[in-house]
Amino acid sequence: MKRFLFIAICFLGTFVSCKEERNVTGTLDIVEDYVLPQKGASTAANEFILNIYKTYGSYFLYDYTSEDALWNITSTSGVTTSMIVKGDPLYVEPMLNLLNDVWLRYFPEEFLKKGGIPYRVYLADSLYDVMTNGRKTLYTYKASGSSLIVTGLNEKLLTINDAEKKKAWKDAFIDAMWRYYVSVGVLEIPNDFYEGTDYTTTPEEPLSEQENLLKYRQRGFLPRNYNAFSGDPNEWYSKWTWTSAKSNDLNSYMYHLFSRTDEEMEEYLSNPDYVLIQKKWFILLDYFKDCCNVDPRKVANAKFE
Repeated sequence: MKRFLFIAICFLGTFVSCKEERNVTGTLDIVEDYVLPQKGASTAANEFILNIYKTYGSYFLYDYTSEDALWNITSTSGVTTSMIVKGDPLYVEPMLNLLNDVWLRYFPEEFLKKGGIPYRVYLADSLYDVMTNGRKTLYTYKASGSSLIVTGLNEKLLTINDAEKKKAWKDAFIDAMWRYYVSVGVLEIPNDFYEGTDYTTTPEEPLSEQENLLKYRQRGFLPRNYNAFSGDPNEWYSKWTWTSAKSNDLNSYMYHLFSRTDEEMEEYLSNPDYVLIQKKWFILLDYFKDCCNVDPRKVANAKFE
């Protein structure tokens, strides 16, 4: 009873956390902020939203102004304009169920209380940028500052009803959220992850040749963060992306860590030629378990009905 849409993910600017803890009971009437429960969604949906606020101090909103949702979403002045379309409150409950399935259930309460949920989460029908030439760029999620916009609050949401689509939604959303967590300082990647990896030597071409590809595996590089495994010529480490080698390296590891199953990762974690990959992998895995009580492999191997 849900939908799948993955067109683009965009996290912008410098993120600033502005969450405060509150002890709240009953209906909430907060001066100069939103009043909960809002009107239009089901009783179950409003109770879920109210409980999120009581527990984590974060708002899940479906009735808001465009100005409020977009106030800190940056765009290139004179080139693009950000537009948001509010969704039908009828679909708030299935949207919340989906977000719980693909996001919230994987993180413990203590992590979510420390910034794991942005201060405001806006549920929207759609979100897009319009260029001066009329071209539109549609987004599934967009975050800036302490807010997150999630789209899909419409009838098409009901079409996400099989395991494959749910997993794809989960992989995309988790990939977006960890970037948010790093940006706002909820997560700090350990320096040990980068040690021993050569980020300065210019890549050799062509990367599709197996002998050359092995050199980059031995330097500790996994493939790009989607649809690329051994032998795929579409690797991230080409000359035009090399200026962002460290961030591309981290992006790849994080995607594989949270999205690739044990079977998909066996090649990399058992190959004796990939010692540095294995070292970097377990540095990140241990970090998440120690700092956040989160096991990325449970997220990656999660099953959906």
